[in-house]
Amino acid sequence: MTAVILDEQLDRQFSQLAKQAHISIDQAVNDALREYLADYNDALLAEEALDELGNNDDELIDWSEAKKSLYE
Repeated sequence: MTAVILDEQLDRQFSQLAKQAHISIDQAVNDALREYLADYNDALLAEEALDELGNNDDELIDWSEAKKSLYE
């Protein structure tokens, strides 16, 4: 278990969110951190994919060309 001290503004925002969503402040913070970490991991994966794409010598084709080749 980890304890976190929020600044006053975040504390007010999480308190308001918790009241509006009918959840505890702990749950609101946990949900926000889960979402942040998921977004962060998605960004890392996207960055890795872009790096791989940039280092790849494969020829890229336009979507319309790819679609045409599916039906040939």
